[in-house]
Amino acid sequence: MPGLSLRACRSQDLPALVALLNAAGRVNDAGWHTTLPCLARELGLLARPSSADAFVADVDGQLVGHARLSVRYHADHDRLYVAGAVHPAWRRQGVGMALMRRVEERARELRGERSAFLQMRAREEMPGTAELAQVLGMQPVRHYLWMERSGLRDVPEASLPPGLRLRGLQPGQDDAAFLTAYNEAFADHWGTAPRSLAQEHERRAAPGFRAEDTLLVETTAGEIAGLCILLFPPGREAAAGTPGLIDDVAVRPAFRRQGLGRALVLAGLLRLREQGMGSAGLVVDADNPNQAHRLYEALGFRVVSRSTTYQKTVA
Repeated sequence: MPGLSLRACRSQDLPALVALLNAAGRVNDAGWHTTLPCLARELGLLARPSSADAFVADVDGQLVGHARLSVRYHADHDRLYVAGAVHPAWRRQGVGMALMRRVEERARELRGERSAFLQMRAREEMPGTAELAQVLGMQPVRHYLWMERSGLRDVPEASLPPGLRLRGLQPGQDDAAFLTAYNEAFADHWGTAPRSLAQEHERRAAPGFRAEDTLLVETTAGEIAGLCILLFPPGREAAAGTPGLIDDVAVRPAFRRQGLGRALVLAGLLRLREQGMGSAGLVVDADNPNQAHRLYEALGFRVVSRSTTYQKTVA
């Protein structure tokens, strides 16, 4: 495309990039938005002027697209995830392809000696994204459901089995036990890698983090049996109608089949309602080994959209 150029994302790009991502989100009906502090932290631009893993596309000085890479390290391989957007007015003009080609170059630079896979997710409402993945030689490997509960007024109380109680996270005191519970609970989930203490600290440093939005179920002996992590829209005044997000729900294997998953979801919904949310959303693996989507359906969630993860080997 005449006038199209790609470069590393710089801190001075943030205002235009926030506007681009939010414009794309509205057109895509993504149900989420970002703010300048949130995006700066995501891209690592709080303490440095540019990012080697985030790129922007501009045409004659106008920012028209964005793509970034994040790496998840597994025991014997790495997964490099692509996220980004093209401004609605500039789609189907080669911007997305140019960005993805640059992302692939960067993925090869990051590959190292281990096996590595490049992944991206495409929503069914955006067929152009799936077409792009296929043109790039990526194959579908997993399917996900975006589910929403439209009202929270009728949420019943969360009932726990005897000997268990619900409380909020206590940073510092719960660090080791929380990571043990989190990693054990997600060990059988596709595509997950153990969370490190550094990653957990990064989560807590995000704008809007509150320890009481991470709910824990523990035994009388203080052992964490399960957890529910909630996220609230950044800048709630700019997100009227945006659902609160149940980001993670997990129960350790030894405590499953006791109703803890149901209790944690209900506790999360009640917390969202207390904080003024009128609806709730979550993403679930359609092939979750524990059939989690059936639990969510029983609690009033309905499938709103579907997405597919595409993958290719980084050669």
